[in-house]
Amino acid sequence: MLRDLRYLRIHGHVSDTNDQLALLSDPPPHIKVLELDDWTTTRVPQWICGLQCLYSLKLVVNKASTDELHALGDLPSLVNLSLIVVSIPRDTTVVFSAGLFPALELFKCISDYDVTAYLAFEAGAMPKLRSLELHFNERHWGGAATVGLQHLLCLKHITIHITDHSEEFPLQAVHNANSVFKKCTRRHPGQPSFTVDGHGCYSQWRS
Repeated sequence: MLRDLRYLRIHGHVSDTNDQLALLSDPPPHIKVLELDDWTTTRVPQWICGLQCLYSLKLVVNKASTDELHALGDLPSLVNLSLIVVSIPRDTTVVFSAGLFPALELFKCISDYDVTAYLAFEAGAMPKLRSLELHFNERHWGGAATVGLQHLLCLKHITIHITDHSEEFPLQAVHNANSVFKKCTRRHPGQPSFTVDGHGCYSQWRS
């Protein structure tokens, strides 16, 4: 009865330790908007990677492997992706290669851990990406920009959002991130603008 469903949001702040959502079979094939930002899964459900009409996806996972994210990258119609990764093991990097996420224009990656080190881009990855948002905790940040940003040739704006539980850190953290990403964007062929935001401390720079 739901074969023609276009929009689905699951609301309720559920932690799916049994991966019930991953066991879904024969999902509505024409879904365009899927919002699971209140439902934490252990891994990326495989059935999502088969939604050829999917335009916008919000997803929370405890961990996301390279293979799982590469499978999402094969979705031909995905334009907006918001990904929350609860746990990122140390020294883990997902490298996006040419041909992945061919239609993606907005990518938001959120974690308490260092997403700038978690993501890397090779030439030809995300060829239409215009906006990149990175949310991370200052305590886990390694102090460097994401590798391969210069390969995102259509990139117009980067948003850096820094969180922490203390009240003293924001000014210095924003200053450090501002310095790092200013150097990075100056080397980018398109010289995108960027914004650094942390608990009310705000910095914006445009080339």
